[in-house]
Parts: sequence; C-alpha cells; structure tokens
Amino acid sequence: RDSSSWLLRGIAPRRVADRLRPLWPQHCRVLFVLFSLVALVVYAVVCVGILLGSYYFLDILTPGKLTMIIKNGGWNAAILATANLLAVAFIIIFAMLGQPVSVEGIIYATVFAVVGTIFQGLGLFVIRRVWLRNTNVDELLASPRVTPPGLFLAAAALATGLTIAVAVH
Repeated sequence: RDSSSWLLRGIAPRRVADRLRPLWPQHCRVLFVLFSLVALVVYAVVCVGILLGSYYFLDILTPGKLTMIIKNGGWNAAILATANLLAVAFIIIFAMLGQPVSVEGIIYATVFAVVGTIFQGLGLFVIRRVWLRNTNVDELLASPRVTPPGLFLAAAALATGLTIAVAVH
C-alpha cells in the first residue's frame, strides 16, 4: 500500500501527516503575535498621551504652574497630581477592559478614556469650587506640609476618577 491511499482515507501514519501539515497555522500565530505587539505599542502610546494630557489638564485647572509648585516642595500639589494620575490610570484600565484587541477596541478605549478623563478633571474642578470655596487653593497646593484640605482634594480626585472608571466599563 502506498501512503497516498492512507491520506485519502485519513489514516496516514503520523510521520507522513506531520510532513504534509501546512505551515499556515504557524504563520497565523506569528501574525497574531505581531498584531498584538503593534496593539501593545499603540495602547502604550495612547495611555502615556492620555496621562500626560490629564496632567496638563490638571495644571490648567489649578492656580499656578503645577510642576513648579511640586518642585518647590508643595506636598499637597504632589499628592493631588499623584491621585489624579492614579484616577486617570484606572479610567484608562476600565475603558480597555473587555475591549477586543482590534482597531475598534483601541478606538473605543481611547475615546472613553479621554472623555472619562475630561469629566474627571471637570468633576474635580466642581468639587474644589463647592467644598473648598473658602480655601485659598494657591496657598493650599504650595504648602510645604500636608494639610487636611489637600488630602481631601486628592481623595476627591481619586474617588471621582474611580467612579467614572466604573461608569466607563
């Protein structure tokens, strides 16, 4: 008997089937890995861009130059910026959760992360105007020591961001 009749009947010896197995599944795996790496790079660039954008958005919402206030020892400003970055990171993570690794998934995650970040910043602005209206925020952020209103503002930033993150998901 020749091996071609075995192949026709689907009972080819293992070594013959291994030799005749097409290579396309391996190519598909390689393409999938390459696509995943490209998606990872795109997500990383988008995430870093959103985090930088949120920092500059916070800088616009706060009186004074936030980076200079932090460099000059403004502990409350540093805590607020840290809480804001954590909140935005959670918004980004929750926007990505459940999205397929595809162009549509990346676009969806990006749009919702940006919109969520904008609302988080605006929510923080409203909270600051309502609950800390009699507080000099300029002095508060520039304070060389941690103060309760500064912690409150940071907690409000984190809470607002977490709430929006869950709403985005």
